Formats: sequence, C-alpha cells, structure tokens
Amino acid sequence: MLLSNYFNRNITDVLTPLFETIFCIEVTSVVFYYVILAIQLLFIVSTVLLGALIIFVMLKTTIFHRTIRLRVIFGILNAIVYELSRIAVLYHQYYGPRIHVENWYLIVAAIEKQIFISYMIILISALAIDRWIATKYWAWYDNSHDSTVVFFISQEMIVHIIAGIEAFLLTYEYVSDLIAAAFHGLCTVIGSIGYAAIYRHNLKILEKLRIKAETITYSVSKNCQIKENIALLRLFNKVALPLVICTVPAYIFFFLYRLIPSGGGADNFRYICIAMFDLWLSMSCLVVISCIPLHERKIVRFLLGQSIENSKKRSLAQFDDLDSATLAHFEMLSKDWL
Repeated sequence: MLLSNYFNRNITDVLTPLFETIFCIEVTSVVFYYVILAIQLLFIVSTVLLGALIIFVMLKTTIFHRTIRLRVIFGILNAIVYELSRIAVLYHQYYGPRIHVENWYLIVAAIEKQIFISYMIILISALAIDRWIATKYWAWYDNSHDSTVVFFISQEMIVHIIAGIEAFLLTYEYVSDLIAAAFHGLCTVIGSIGYAAIYRHNLKILEKLRIKAETITYSVSKNCQIKENIALLRLFNKVALPLVICTVPAYIFFFLYRLIPSGGGADNFRYICIAMFDLWLSMSCLVVISCIPLHERKIVRFLLGQSIENSKKRSLAQFDDLDSATLAHFEMLSKDWL
C-alpha cells in the first residue's frame, strides 16, 4: 500500500531532535496560515466600515469638486466590493470541500479580484488624463457642468471595461499571468509618466499666474483650479507611497508562490506565500483608505463640524424662548473661536 506516512519511531528516534524541529515548523506553518486568514477578515471588516464613513462624507460635503468626490467614492466602492468578495473565498477555504472545485462564487470572486487590481493600476492613467482636462479646460471644469459628470462616467466605464476584459481573459486562462503582469507594468509606467508630467505642468502654470498677479490678465478662477489640481495630485502622491509599500511585498509573495513547484516538498510554504499575497492586498485597501482622511484634513474637520453642529442643536433645543436660544448660540460661537 502507498501510504502518506513514510516514517515511524524506529527512524525518527535515531534523528532526534531533527524531526521534532521539522514537525514543529510544519505545525507552526499550518497555524500561521489560519492566523493570516483571521487577520485578513479583520482588515476586510475595517475597510468596509472606514470606506462607508468616507463615502458618507463625500456624499454630504461640498468642500470638494463633484468629480473629485465621485472619484473617491468609486475607488472606495471598488475596494469594498473586492473585500466582500474575499469573504466567499475565506469561507470556501474554511468550510468548502477538500477536493478542487470551481464554484460560481469562486469564479466571481477571482474575476472581481483581477478587476480590482487592474482598475487601481489603470486608474493612474485615468487620473493623469482627468487632471490634464481640468487644467486645459479649467473654465468648463470649474463651473461643474453636468457634462463634467458625463466625462467622469465615460472615464470610469472605459477603465472598468478594460479591467473587466483583462480579468476575464486571465481568470479563464486565455492569457498567462506573466502577460497580465507585463500589461500592468506598462500601464503603471505610462500612467506614472503622465501623472508626473501633468503635476510639473501645473506647477509651471501656477508660477506664471503668480507673475501675472498684478496684471489684468490674472484669473482668480483659473488660479483656484490650478491650486486644486496641485493639492489633489499631492494628495494622491501621499497615498501612492503607502500603496507601493503594501503591494511590493504582496507581489514578492506571489512570485515566490509561482516559482516554487507544487508537490516539491514545500507546499505549506507555497500556501503561506499566496495567503500572504491576499493579506497584503487587503492591508493595502485599509491603508490607502485610512490615508485619505489622514492627509486630507477637510474630511476630519467636516466630521468634527457635524458633531459640534448636532451638539449645538441638542443644546439649543432645551430653550423655550427665542431670546435665550439666541444668547446661548452666540455664547457657543464665542467659545469656538477662543
């Protein structure tokens, strides 16, 4: 009989403590795998809750341009959908069958994962094009015409269609993951070059506007639009750094998983590598979403303002007459300014 138990006490006792060390490492690797899944579930829940909070702020506030708010909302929604699709995969890994199956929800989760990765990579180029349009046609963009929303929706449709096609071809193995990686690398290089170029272009325009500040050709609206472009590009730069820090280890684990042959005696390590790949992707979602309110203090000020406003309304509601409520209102304002 061909059994999976190749050892017995007569063999292992002679080589003590070598086999005890090997068995300990193997058991630790299995336990570590389940710890990774538990941490990933925590990241999923945190991402959904924090993302929902920022979406609420973007829907309520008007401190940002409408297309900027839509861009943030769509990006967070993509991250939330990806994180929720991971729950189906985690459930399958815990409670699914012990044989290899290809259920519909696993296929959907795999496609959604690839859509999310492709979307975030292609988004670099989309942001560069968006800021170029906002720079060249600043008057049209600044007036927030309905056509700006149409332009934004067209951008999102193109990005999602490209990401969807790439995800479908990769999931059903019409293209290899190496071709997909080359495509992602090309998009990253082109997008980064365009992003850097439009950022430098906006800085040059702002410098020219400062020189013309005392002339009749100076435009306040154009100056504000260029400053908004620069502020937004700087915000994305601050978010990009932690994103790179999170995704580089993820792809290192992925390539380790691909390089180590299956059935070569290191299967546990391979499984840990691919689990760490998913963990780092989930971590990147949470880190990037957390960086938005961290670097953009307007969001925090809006939330604090809402809290203070609600507190004032509850305090003023206890007064019966208008004069007392008015006096209390101005006392609160004076305290806010102190």
